[in-house]
Amino acid sequence: MSHLYATLPEALTSAANTPYGIRYIQSQQQESYLSYHDLKQRALGILGTLQAKGIKPGNELIILLQDNEPFIDAFWAGLLGGIPLVSVATGNSDEHRRKVFHIFEQLEQPFLYTSRKIFERLAVFAQSQGLVQQWEHIKNHCFLIEELHKLSPGTPHSVQTDDIAFIQYSSGSTGQPKGVTLTHANLLHNIHAIINTAAIKPEDHMMSWMPLTHDMGIIGFHLTPLVCSCQQYLIPTELFVRRPMLWLLKASEHGGTLLSSPNFGYKHTLQRYKPEQSQALDLSSVRLIFNGAEPISVELCKAFMQAFSQHGLSANSMFPVYGLAEASLAVSFSQPGKPLKSLSLERNALNLGHAIQIKAAQENNTTQFVNVGKNIQYCELRIADENHQASPAATIGHIEIRGPNVTQGYYRNPEASQSCINQDGWLDTGDLGFMHEGDLYVTGREKDLIIINGQNYYPQDIENLAEACDGIELGKIAACGIFSKEAATDVLILFVAFKGSNEDFWSLIQPIAQVIGSQTGLEVAHILPVRKLPKTTSGKVQRYQLTKQYLNGEFDTIISTLHDTKKQTIQTIQQGNHLEQEILEICAAVMSDKSFSATDNLFDIGSSSLTLAQIFEQLDERYPDQLDIADLFDHPSVSELAQYIKHKLNSD
Repeated sequence: MSHLYATLPEALTSAANTPYGIRYIQSQQQESYLSYHDLKQRALGILGTLQAKGIKPGNELIILLQDNEPFIDAFWAGLLGGIPLVSVATGNSDEHRRKVFHIFEQLEQPFLYTSRKIFERLAVFAQSQGLVQQWEHIKNHCFLIEELHKLSPGTPHSVQTDDIAFIQYSSGSTGQPKGVTLTHANLLHNIHAIINTAAIKPEDHMMSWMPLTHDMGIIGFHLTPLVCSCQQYLIPTELFVRRPMLWLLKASEHGGTLLSSPNFGYKHTLQRYKPEQSQALDLSSVRLIFNGAEPISVELCKAFMQAFSQHGLSANSMFPVYGLAEASLAVSFSQPGKPLKSLSLERNALNLGHAIQIKAAQENNTTQFVNVGKNIQYCELRIADENHQASPAATIGHIEIRGPNVTQGYYRNPEASQSCINQDGWLDTGDLGFMHEGDLYVTGREKDLIIINGQNYYPQDIENLAEACDGIELGKIAACGIFSKEAATDVLILFVAFKGSNEDFWSLIQPIAQVIGSQTGLEVAHILPVRKLPKTTSGKVQRYQLTKQYLNGEFDTIISTLHDTKKQTIQTIQQGNHLEQEILEICAAVMSDKSFSATDNLFDIGSSSLTLAQIFEQLDERYPDQLDIADLFDHPSVSELAQYIKHKLNSD
């Protein structure tokens, strides 16, 4: 049994007396190590600088940094100083930058901690969006890491167990995001339960590529190993996206015992796995791979385990879990070291309040759900009906939680807090599921939250972007995240109310994928016409009806017809200057299923953040240190990118 600390600074002080720490992995060859003792000293130094510049306990600090090491330093400086922390993903799109402004407005006395590069991009964005006045306020409350001079160590605040440690905003929300308030008590009760349930010990080696702005990354694979005083290894998410096999290579090299990934990571790793190049890979040390943050694919889990079994990966290492930020991360864990369990259910019998219908896996019109186990220590769990009364077993209902690990609400948003937490303290997670033989199965998200690559997106945000395109009327488009067997994850599908020919529809929708891709980094799998969007009597779009129709194959014919309408003759890679030729070849190799020319916008033809990262990796190999991945967003066609690289090379 681990020790239940009162505050995170107390846990850091204990960890600082051990020989363990953090290994930051920057590449295959480059790593750096920081002991927990040195982390505390470094954080105190940063705290001293912040305090000298006027920050006080209770002032919120937004951390907007891409690199893991300075992020962690600032994170602990805030915790030691009694400064509520807000971590925000940097991103490369305007929507990510807009989110910073939205969050800053929601906070009471916020400061921003960032780099000069990110600061300058925010300034350009503010100017282009008419946010000059807001930017002036942010600029006057901003710390740039390049300008922080090392002073004497700061004075730690007398942190109390019920003080706010940090405020966790949804990883993909871009409209008016809600901040989950997490206290030291919330976090440490949950971390204590995670350590005990997964039997984590100081001898373990925990390795993660998950973003530190995500609760699985910061709580599950930074705070948890620190509280347990075991070794941790942090891989930048961008590095994993470019080189996914590095995750497993480093686990092999360092004897990693506990790993983590959502569906996206397994599929991405398998796509880049080459058995003939991985003969030295040894995964026999891996005890558990935490699988959460996205709906879990049974088929993908099996494919991953089978592929890497020849490298010593245990058949029972896959560890399905369920949680959310409101629970300080973990709600339920499957049984560690046991085979993955799932149930096949009748697809048409998944309505709220209905009893499940279990079928054989091979039967038609069935869908599989993974067993995510029993509630962990401290966290009560139940399935409730529409009136928030406990539902019978094997009945689909609202997943509700209660306990000392559960948030007391959303930061400075009492209306949102009251809407999700009832008088008895039960919090509605927004997810639907059922209990079977004492174990939880999650069936879906009640409010149509779209989860892609482990990131959360609200459909109304995506719809708002699409409605800015010419010809798309307000309220005539619906965005849905629908599970694709081919992709083994949720994909984004848009439905547009339209009456007309396929040719006219194709012309209408061309700008939509470009706008959504450039603003959010998401790839739109399909944009489909419907005669009328299904709505409730109050006018709310019933997205689940569209999802059901799609899964039942009702759009298969129109998908095929639209494919024929838009099908382009594969163009011969055009003659052009040397740079354009090279970039076209790289893009053609990465996006072999697409047709395009040098002047096409890459977002317009359906490029995603993942494909752009793969293009960037190859360009960086040919032209080292000439590009930042954000440059692909700023120069989205091959010809524009060629001109930009040419200018950079000539400048050098």
